[in-house]
Amino acid sequence: MFSTYANLLVAGVLAAATGDPALNQAVDAYEQGEYTTSSAKLERLLERGMASDSEGRARLYLSASYFALDSRALARSTLEALFAKAPDTKVDPALFPPAFCDFAEEARRELSSRKVDPTPRPEPTLNLRAPEPPPYTLAFIPFGVGQFATQRPAKGLALLGLEVAGLTVAAVGKLSFESLRLPGNEGRFSDPEKAKKLQWTFLGAFWAAVGIAAYGVIDAAWEWPKVQPGPAPATSAAGNP
Repeated sequence: MFSTYANLLVAGVLAAATGDPALNQAVDAYEQGEYTTSSAKLERLLERGMASDSEGRARLYLSASYFALDSRALARSTLEALFAKAPDTKVDPALFPPAFCDFAEEARRELSSRKVDPTPRPEPTLNLRAPEPPPYTLAFIPFGVGQFATQRPAKGLALLGLEVAGLTVAAVGKLSFESLRLPGNEGRFSDPEKAKKLQWTFLGAFWAAVGIAAYGVIDAAWEWPKVQPGPAPATSAAGNP
């Protein structure tokens, strides 16, 4: 009984110190257990706008009204709005039940743990370096390797195909030529005319392949400085220049 009278006395002192009669009426409604009435009055007061000191008191009692009505989500959001503006607001156990005081302190701790450090931090940058160019020695490898290294795959494929075809014709011609050679006679063939044609065929195909390979090497060496990547600019982590 004494505790109840003490609470009412403290509330009366605070009400007298607060010059907003409408707020005092809402607080009285809360103290009398009329939580629906107090929450409705306090909502209207906050909607119309209040002085900062009165607003903090109104939010605290509104949260307590919601808590008493078992509207925990509304009670927590109201407390968070209060603590965001006035983090040191005291929830007096002489005015509010212990369960609400514990609830308010828990909300205060959670809000504090979610706060982001307001200190501005420099935006990280990604210093993207250009990829390392392939070694220059690749320009001197036949079969279109130099063209692939200089980022010209179509030409590389064409040279590869021509060189492989020339060497294939040369190999087949050479084998056919050797098959006509008479055993034990280095310079005699079973069909001299055919052997002569085959000799010209494989020699022509071989040297054609060599010529194409030489062209590919010269072409790659000539084009090499034109197609190597330059330095890449540094960009921000968000992708802005």
